[in-house]
Amino acid sequence: MSPWPITFCLLVCFVCACRQASADIQYWGKGQLGIDGSHLTDERSLSLQQHFDSLSELADHIFASTANAEVSANLLRQAFTLCPTCYLSKPGSWTHGIFYLDAYEDRKVLLEEILPAIYQLSPPPKRLLWIGVQPYTLRYEYLLNSHGIEMTTLEMDLAQALYGSSLHHIVGPVQDAAKHFEASSFDVVIINGVIGWGVDSAPDIEAAFQALYTVLKRRGLLVVGYNFPHAFAHWGKDLLPRFSDATLGHLPHKMDLGASELHHCYEFFRKAGGVRRHPPLAEGVARADLVAEAEQDIADKH
Repeated sequence: MSPWPITFCLLVCFVCACRQASADIQYWGKGQLGIDGSHLTDERSLSLQQHFDSLSELADHIFASTANAEVSANLLRQAFTLCPTCYLSKPGSWTHGIFYLDAYEDRKVLLEEILPAIYQLSPPPKRLLWIGVQPYTLRYEYLLNSHGIEMTTLEMDLAQALYGSSLHHIVGPVQDAAKHFEASSFDVVIINGVIGWGVDSAPDIEAAFQALYTVLKRRGLLVVGYNFPHAFAHWGKDLLPRFSDATLGHLPHKMDLGASELHHCYEFFRKAGGVRRHPPLAEGVARADLVAEAEQDIADKH
């Protein structure tokens, strides 16, 4: 039996669910959705969760019937638009890939500490570039949007594009970021789980951070997440001659989650004119170029 009659019925259910959700939003008042649940009545919060569950379950059913990840991802986008902070108590076979990492300690820190600290930055950030896309990053666009932050994504694997930003997604390596975006166009850049997972060598890491330096605004925030042990922990920062160590709100410059499943670390930097110690020579890097950058840093301070 062809799966399309089943798919058609499921899509009809999806349209009905979206219409009901839209009606609920209009009833409650546009722009009045509480993102942490504390601002919602019990009845209203329950209804949101029910719609979220229905759309998520439908995404699982459609993928099981058709293996169409794009349709399923779009259903999850609808669910996250309704409630970016909702979770499934029992994810299905497809939605498991969206939610499973949220239970990891490093992901909890990202969602519960780092992103909230970014929301509180002054002046409020307007544009954020997220490097590296996987199914579990699908939610982040909607969390950021709920705080007025526009998220752009960049990922070199074309197959992951359906999990990137719905409005601004670029397929390509992080080293080419400056080819795709204007200089000084982002308030925040997050590169998490990319160093050591595709960007590994000293020249590649240096090229990546030079590109990110270009697209960040002055005093822009760079968040780097990586698994320890990795060479970045020992010499990676030496490839950041034009970034300064930074804190993020109440968070320290470095968060070493030694007890986490993957021994993940986060470090925070600012694009600034401060001069760091001379980095060691990396393959293909001329010391004269590094000296020129340092001299420009000094000029920038004046």
